[in-house]
Amino acid sequence: MQANPVASFRLARLLRLRTQMRRLREHEAAALAVRVEELARSAAATGAARADRAAAEARASAEGTLTTATLALGRDYDRALAAAERACVAALGDAERALAAKREQLVYSHREERTMRRLEETERARAATAAARTVERGLDEIAIERYERGRRRGDGDDG
Repeated sequence: MQANPVASFRLARLLRLRTQMRRLREHEAAALAVRVEELARSAAATGAARADRAAAEARASAEGTLTTATLALGRDYDRALAAAERACVAALGDAERALAAKREQLVYSHREERTMRRLEETERARAATAAARTVERGLDEIAIERYERGRRRGDGDDG
């Protein structure tokens, strides 16, 4: 009876699950990275809009076309932009922290998967060694049987 030299890794299902989980985490990390980029662009755009509004207000003031109603409306708009910028920056911070946490999970997932792959390699090497020993034992037994048969035949001829 010969052992299968390419033995089935007994934790193969767990390895496949770990691989799927790692891929899912990679996908989630990529989505979070995109979200961080979008929020950073949005925060920059809001900051630029505030700067543009302030520059327009300064030009109007210099030209003497700035009325109190326009000034009040501009300030209200600036407060709204500032609130939007703060919300965007806060969301950006949250997204960056979530991305950092996801990357830590991803590192852990990679480590677990590598460990499982090393276990698989070790298990396959053990199975191959055991199969080679079994083959060697079988060949040794065949050689011993042939030797004994040959010896018996040789002993029978003498008598």
